[in-house]
Formats: sequence, C-alpha cells, structure tokens
Amino acid sequence: MLILSNFGERRFGVTGNRVLHGKSRAFVKLSFRMLRRLVAASVVAFVLLLAISVLSGAWELLPVLSGSMSPGMSTGSIAIAQREPVSDLRLHDVAVFHPPSSPRVIYMHRVIKLEHTHGEILVRTKGDANPVPDPWTLHITSHSIYIVRYRIPAFGYVVLWVHSKTGRETILTLAGLLALALVISSLRDARKGNMMRRGAPGEAVDGSPIVDDVIIDLTDQGEGQLSNAPDGSLHKSSAPHH
Repeated sequence: MLILSNFGERRFGVTGNRVLHGKSRAFVKLSFRMLRRLVAASVVAFVLLLAISVLSGAWELLPVLSGSMSPGMSTGSIAIAQREPVSDLRLHDVAVFHPPSSPRVIYMHRVIKLEHTHGEILVRTKGDANPVPDPWTLHITSHSIYIVRYRIPAFGYVVLWVHSKTGRETILTLAGLLALALVISSLRDARKGNMMRRGAPGEAVDGSPIVDDVIIDLTDQGEGQLSNAPDGSLHKSSAPHH
C-alpha cells in the first residue's frame, strides 16, 4: 500500500496534467481580461480625443448636406477639417467658410484662385460638381482657416448631433462612465488575481480541489509499504510474507 501526500503527488507527477490544464485555463482567462481592458481603453481614448478636439476647436467634424462637392464628398459623408494658419492655404485646397451673402451658412468648396494683396487674401471658390464658380470673392483677414483634410463616407448626420449641446454633454458623460468602468474592472481583476494566488482552503491555485492522499496498492507485487510518519515524511515498512 503506497500513500502519497500532496508533496508526493507533485513529486511523482500524479497531478501534473491537472496543473497544466489549470494553467492553460488561467492563461486564456487572463488573455480575455487583457483584451477587454485594451478595447475599453481604446474606446475611452477615442471618445476623449473626439470630445477634446471638437471642444478645443482644433478640428471640426462637418456633415456634407449637399452634392456640390460630389463625388469626392458625397451627401451624408463627414468632412474632417483642421484649423490651420491662413498662410498654409493653397490652391485646390477645400476651404471651410461663410459666404458673404449668407454669413450663417457653412460652405466647403475648392479654392480655384488665390491672391495676396494689401494684407488680405482674396479667394475664389467652386464646388466640384457645380458648372460655374461661386459668385463671390472671399476677403480673408483672419489668421486661421479650416481646411478639409479627411473625408469619411456616411455617418454625416451623426455629426449634427455631436455638435449639438445634448451631443457634447452625452459624449463627455459616456467618456466618464467608460473610464470609471475601466477602473472598476481593473480593481476587480486585481482582487481576483490576489485571491487565486493565495488559494482557498482545500483548493489549489487554479481553484480545483486538492486530493490529500492517493493510495496505490502494491501488495500484490510483494513491495513494502510507504506510509506517513509522525513527522510528515514517508516511511517504508516491510510487507508481510505469506
């Protein structure tokens, strides 16, 4: 009769497969937790960057509401414009401006003529899909101007909501909630990891039950007996002879 203690199980490889399986399962869980954190952090960073960019005025997200700049900027797409020094404005850039005849309307048309004169810039514009140039000449005296740098098809009308007061407040609220959820998730995972490292009574690190003793009968082979001595070591006694 062979009695193996927990030390004996590990020494003789009785629990090897169980430990390896537990480690694999723990690795998979850790990978999913890390992936979840990465996705959450990316979403929080994107929302915060979007909110900061819009609120600071460095960038503007403008919905394209007409087909005057199609096919490059079709109706319903998003134009991403960057605020730049007016000196960076070049011929064929798509400028964002208010026409003299409609100061509350936003246009995004291409620059077809550019002149520097008497401390101001004279600009002629035209929509790509329009047969003739715009009827006005822009007199730009400001130090900066928005120039369209990127275009994203569709989702243009969503930007209208982003620019509204309700949309901005919602974005900031969502960013705060996502950041709070990420912190709570990190604290919970850290606490769970500490509990798994300590292990609960009667359980291994991977949460599986510990078998205190494994008994292997060797009497048929005429072997001696190994049993637990009072000091916890293995003690061999002679097998009875028949």
